[in-house]
Amino acid sequence: MSNALTAHAPVLQISTFNELFTFSKMAANSDLMPKDYKGKPENIMIAVQMGSELGLAPMQAIQNIAVINGRPSVWGDAMLALVRGSGKCASVKEYFEGEGDNLRAVCVAKRIDGDEVTGDFSIADAKRANLFGKQGPWQHSSVLRHRLTTSPYSTRAWKSALMLRV
Repeated sequence: MSNALTAHAPVLQISTFNELFTFSKMAANSDLMPKDYKGKPENIMIAVQMGSELGLAPMQAIQNIAVINGRPSVWGDAMLALVRGSGKCASVKEYFEGEGDNLRAVCVAKRIDGDEVTGDFSIADAKRANLFGKQGPWQHSSVLRHRLTTSPYSTRAWKSALMLRV
């Protein structure tokens, strides 16, 4: 049995500005849009364009590019998937250590050329940044909370390479 995913051509294949504009207007009125895109077709257009430059399909872009302080940013599993799929990633390891406020999630990303980037984020870090207790999907799981905050710290160093395709 194979672990390989079967690739399917997406139904939605946007190839012109007008197609993107039409899709964005329709999507902005959908109840399935994240709140930062609801009623904002222009934001959807930017997210879809940014996503297409990174190799994300339109719906992947909408679901995995968040608007943070007015700036689009790839987040969560999408960044990790882009890093792993870049062809330059040797490994990514995630683990937890410590207890209480010293509990920290650690993510170590290693490139095939040997460069290694380590990121970590603790409960104490979250409290200092006023993130601990803040509403969001991480409220339901401490593991998810740490995963959403730690992976981006170690994969952030890869962002410029991914954006510039180097």
